Amino acid sequence: MIPVVVSVALMGVVRAKERGPFSIRDVMTRQDELVTLPTAYEVSDILAGESIFKDNCGACHPGLSGDAFALARQRHPDPLDLATYLRDPAAFNKAMPPYEGVDEAMKILVAHMLDLPIDQVQVR
Repeated sequence: MIPVVVSVALMGVVRAKERGPFSIRDVMTRQDELVTLPTAYEVSDILAGESIFKDNCGACHPGLSGDAFALARQRHPDPLDLATYLRDPAAFNKAMPPYEGVDEAMKILVAHMLDLPIDQVQVR
């Protein structure tokens, strides 16, 4: 029992020496001051089609409303037509909430749904 207690105590001492003044090495000090934020936790200003789709359409698609990607490619293969549809689905007799994002986000969403390069997409 004594060797176990001694080895655990030595592990704690060695770990504390290795960390130095950090509680989390190179991230947070022992006084709970944030030194640097890991890149995985940094907020990005870059919009991604996948996140726009998930936030606005993901609650219904896929599911009872069907596969939005297949439906978009089948019914609205033209990017401008798809953007028009997403802005006002009621005009096409569809009970779906309209997408009310900015034009740049719409462009990214349409490119993601039709699997097109973003430079080939015009929304207005």
